[in-house]
Amino acid sequence: MAIITLNGLPKNLNEGNSYLYADLHLDLSSDNNTENFLHQKSQTNDLKLDYDINALKNSINNLFTTSPGQKVLNPEYGLDLRKYLFLPATKDVAKNIRDEIYTQIARFEPRIKVSNIFITILEDVNEFDITMVINVPSLNILNVSLFGTLNNNGYIFRT
Repeated sequence: MAIITLNGLPKNLNEGNSYLYADLHLDLSSDNNTENFLHQKSQTNDLKLDYDINALKNSINNLFTTSPGQKVLNPEYGLDLRKYLFLPATKDVAKNIRDEIYTQIARFEPRIKVSNIFITILEDVNEFDITMVINVPSLNILNVSLFGTLNNNGYIFRT
């Protein structure tokens, strides 16, 4: 069995703070910590963590941008939004998208309760703007709006 070691993670995740959820930050970038001390190694911290609501936003983003079959160990995980990309932008298609989002979030992200989904149809450019209002009962967070667009490039999550 292989062992994966992530050296860039902080040694103590909480450091005096209490977090219920933690997840790797999705926008991986290179951060160098270089100090002007002679003969001291520079430290590269390329892994960052998101906590609580931001960790849950990462989870939703993963769900929206993963198609079923992409995760080998969980082949049913994901939203199959690609099948809607080249269909006409109509109310029926928007309803199908909304139903699939409700179903898959309830199935794969039980920490989040979706209170409403608003889909704006942009017929001229064949896009759907999706606004999702969520609640996170375990964090006592209510009515957080998440925005995204489904177009010919796929789903683009906007924070």
